[in-house]
Amino acid sequence: MPVHSCLTKVKYWENFKQNQLDFAELSRIYGQEEALEIIKLFLGVTGTFTECIDLALTSKDIDAVNHFAYSIKGPFSSLQLTALSDLASKLPKLAAKHKWKDAKKVYGQLLELYKPIKSQMEEEIQKSTSTRTEFSNFATRRRVSKAPESSLS
Repeated sequence: MPVHSCLTKVKYWENFKQNQLDFAELSRIYGQEEALEIIKLFLGVTGTFTECIDLALTSKDIDAVNHFAYSIKGPFSSLQLTALSDLASKLPKLAAKHKWKDAKKVYGQLLELYKPIKSQMEEEIQKSTSTRTEFSNFATRRRVSKAPESSLS
């Protein structure tokens, strides 16, 4: 493996340790459009699953905690968000032992750790939307300014 590739991976992991998604690296790997689709899907899935985990913990439903905790663990792992993935994997273990208070505490930690990542992803989507709008407006102005004059004048 080339040294440059190793250094890129080290940088990537350092950013995740700081609880940040390296969107530039994600875009480099998948392309910007695909990276944006990945984070949009990620936000939708994690939003739903975190709400379901909360309900499962409140109702002390072990099966539901297992299902939704492992369902959210996958997306976290896919984006190398290991701290979040580790917290998600603790929830079923605590639920199995009926340690609901501890499980709620871990769930709270998961939410706190997730907040800045969610905000960062929403900012990336917003930046992309703004850039697309600006480009679309520029392209429209350019087409209008180059439109042929009417022969009726």
